Amino acid sequence: MGWDELFDDLGAQLERGLEDEAELQRIEEERLRLSRLTVKDRIRALAEDPEARVGLVIELDGNHAQTIRPTAFGRDWIAGEFLSEMGRASEVIVPLAGISALTLTRGQLEASLATLELSRAGELADRLGLAFVLRDLARKRRTVQLWTALGSYSGTIDRVAKDHLDLAVHLASSPRRERSVQGYRIVPFEQLRLIRVLPA
Repeated sequence: MGWDELFDDLGAQLERGLEDEAELQRIEEERLRLSRLTVKDRIRALAEDPEARVGLVIELDGNHAQTIRPTAFGRDWIAGEFLSEMGRASEVIVPLAGISALTLTRGQLEASLATLELSRAGELADRLGLAFVLRDLARKRRTVQLWTALGSYSGTIDRVAKDHLDLAVHLASSPRRERSVQGYRIVPFEQLRLIRVLPA
């Protein structure tokens, strides 16, 4: 074997070794990235995917599933819309802790693993907790339907404390008036599964 052949052979081995090392590093970086993904990250990636804009099936306690189009993301909640049986869109807020599972197609599963860069607006919304959004609904006196681990109740949020809210229970079809209030419920945030904002 001549020197040229020897150097060519060593050069090829070195190049293969460098390629293998680069591939191993890429695989390890991807494993590390995946280990840091949260459910919210995956839902956010799906919100950018054209297939997911058709709707994302979110399972709640008690085998309740809702098809939602995510539109906004907070620290511990997502907001979106789902279509009622009559085809009208409703605004909903889903606490992340209330999600039991996501039911995805194969395409949605792959899309949920995408890497997204956060915008400055996204970073601001990410700092807003569920209590902030609920206080806004209380301030606006919006009629809501609360889905909890034990059932659903309609009414108006009177006040929001650190870890719970006070709901004045009344028919969804009537505004909050003292004479229409049927009672009051104190609902811990940990029991909330979905907050549906009813049309004004």
